[in-house]
Amino acid sequence: MAVGPSTLSLLGSVAYLGAMAAAAAAAWSGHQHSRPHLEIRHWVIMAGFLLILAAMRYWQVEEVLRQDLRKILISDGLYQGRRAFQSVLAVLCLVSGVIAAIFFVQRLLGTRRGLLLRLVWWSRLAMLGMAGLIALRLISLHAIDALLYGGFRLNWVLDLGMTGVMGGAALIYAFRACNQVRP
Repeated sequence: MAVGPSTLSLLGSVAYLGAMAAAAAAAWSGHQHSRPHLEIRHWVIMAGFLLILAAMRYWQVEEVLRQDLRKILISDGLYQGRRAFQSVLAVLCLVSGVIAAIFFVQRLLGTRRGLLLRLVWWSRLAMLGMAGLIALRLISLHAIDALLYGGFRLNWVLDLGMTGVMGGAALIYAFRACNQVRP
């Protein structure tokens, strides 16, 4: 394991912190312009989520967890048969992620109450995707690792894409909440 975070990990942490700042601005803007408390709470939770992701990326928590899980499996004599339960965990993760994504997309498409609420749902969908991606990285099944970390680096594309959706939705929300007239 490396002594400190890599340049890519540092850049990832900076991206998370930028999106976190946007989420904090959205929460503040929503509060200042009397938006519903559930929306404000969402942006606060998202800012906390992104702060945790930045810390995890900087201190390489995922890699440490993967190493520790590998050591536990080796010491318990389960390492050779790990593929069986990794496969089950991966399928459970993917199926539950798809079910949750369908729910979120239905809510997003069914939202007729304006752009601000749709932005909240877009950012929720991105948070869900990020949580699923982290779970898949921790499961570390060889076939999934090959897809995520292979030549195309789908891992970074998804990670930065979802971070961009969260940060972009938060920024648009912050600016639009200022111009929204509430009855």
